[in-house]
Amino acid sequence: MRKSVVAVGAAGLAVLATFGVGGTANATTSAAKPTTQTSQGMVLTHLPKAAAHGTAATACGVNLINIGQPGNVFGTRGRYAGQVEQMYDTSCGTVWAHFQWDSGYRDTYGGDLINLVVSSPASDGGHYAIFWNLDTSSKDWYVGNINHALPSPQDAWRVGAQWNNNGCVAWGTLHWYAGQDLSGPTATCGGNWWIAPN
Repeated sequence: MRKSVVAVGAAGLAVLATFGVGGTANATTSAAKPTTQTSQGMVLTHLPKAAAHGTAATACGVNLINIGQPGNVFGTRGRYAGQVEQMYDTSCGTVWAHFQWDSGYRDTYGGDLINLVVSSPASDGGHYAIFWNLDTSSKDWYVGNINHALPSPQDAWRVGAQWNNNGCVAWGTLHWYAGQDLSGPTATCGGNWWIAPN
């Protein structure tokens, strides 16, 4: 089974490009490791096989709604680079991350990269998927397609973005899928940066 990272244009949620990295059907519960080399870098997962819901290029990823508040990412010289926001697919029950580059930043710093992470807090099992080295070739990146009901006991998720592998992550809202936001956007640095904070 292939993994896929999907780039979706701002004009709609039509798939513009599939780079052959996405869904999580071959993810494992063992220690995280690179699972796929793609034209956009590596995808790391720490998800059980039950997380699979097909690939992003099929039925999932077309009925996305925004969840909570986004996290703002600052890049070169502290300039606003873009924002990351959690999305939910109402057709498939899956969690996604959407990152949108700021147009002015993208034009000025076209070589920058962003790593996106879809993660549950350690208290909810510390499940995560990391999508590495997404560049400025697309203004919008949509990645994820992870079963929202995976973490236990709270079924809570955050999405985050790390700019140029700097060790710091801008996180959007921590959302509990039973119906409420548990905490607002935040930022963390160091440690196991890919595990969402409570």
